[in-house]
This record gives sequence, structure tokens and C-alpha cells, in this order.
Amino acid sequence: MAGGTALVATHRITVSYADASQVHVIRAYCKPANMSATPPTIHHRNGSTTFSWVLAAQHLFSMIANILDNDFSPGGALLEENVVGTDTWTVVDTASLTGTGALGSGTLPASQYTLVVRDTEFRKIRVVVLDTAKHYTGHSASGLGIDTDTDTVANEYNGANASDDDSPYNWQVSRKNLFVKAVGAVAGGTYDLNDRVKRDRGLE
Repeated sequence: MAGGTALVATHRITVSYADASQVHVIRAYCKPANMSATPPTIHHRNGSTTFSWVLAAQHLFSMIANILDNDFSPGGALLEENVVGTDTWTVVDTASLTGTGALGSGTLPASQYTLVVRDTEFRKIRVVVLDTAKHYTGHSASGLGIDTDTDTVANEYNGANASDDDSPYNWQVSRKNLFVKAVGAVAGGTYDLNDRVKRDRGLE
């Protein structure tokens, strides 16, 4: 990736979510523990705990469900491994997830929420949720205060839910394979319009 952080992380979790017309994905890098286990396990930031990647994937969908309409449901999850030195990812394991979006107010087509998080070397991790049911505009430097549903997402990265092992704060890493910064991790949360999704939905 020219001009960006070289990829050091070797594994990632990909969760798809869809409504009647759109399929989106959210991805998060993680540190593998035992890839031979059933299901494979990943590392906790404490350095000693390991747990099923499926729990992490389910938590990731349940987190974004807080700002999605109930027309959205998970399409499944992948644990993937990078082919070193390439942009190719191979599937290690698959899982089915449960749930739907938590809101009933209707999707705001092409609404995008971006949460910027810092790793332990202050590098950015971007958490992007598409077709939210919340806002077209809005910003918070701390990620908090836009509304209570959005706060729930931000709290998964600022350590507020650190007691929950499968919270992304405890397992997600950056491209450089570094965990989320322990204090002051969230560098901002913003709602805006995603032009690609706008075109895909035939809105322009």
C-alpha cells in the first residue's frame, strides 16, 4: 500500500451484513492463537487469554447492529489469513451469525458512520458502517455525544466494555498488528454520505 502502513497483521475477521438490495462488509484484523482449534482462537490484548474468533465476529455484528435498521441481518463471517507479501486472503474458517439491526426507523440510504481509532503507536484504525439508520451529518471528537446508539459503538473501542473479552477493544489490531491504544483510543466519530453506495442505490 503505497504511502500507507505496511501490512504486518496476518489474520482478519470479515463480517457481511445485508438488506434487500445491498451487501456490505466490516473487517477487523486480529492476532491468531490456535488455528488448529475448533473453532480457531485469537489473542486477547492481555497476552494470556485466548477465545473463539466466532465470539469476536458475533460481537462485531452486534456492535454495528446498534446503528442499523432491522432490515439488515448478518450474511456470515470469515476468518482469513493473508498470503504474505500479497493482497490475497485465504479462508481459514467460516461461521453463521445471528441477529438483525436494532432500529426500526428505516435505513438512511448511503449514510456512513466512521469511527477513527488509534493503535498503541498512534496509527489509525477506521471502523466504517454503511447504510446506517441514524444520520447524514454529525461529528464528535471523542466519538461520544452524537446519540446513545452511536455511543454504544464508540464504547466498544474506548475501553468502557473492557470487561467483555470479545469486545473489539480487547482483540482488534491495526495493520501493524498492534492493539487499540489503552487510553484515548478514539480520535473521532463522523456521519456523512457515501457516494459509492449512493450510486449503487440509484440515488444519483
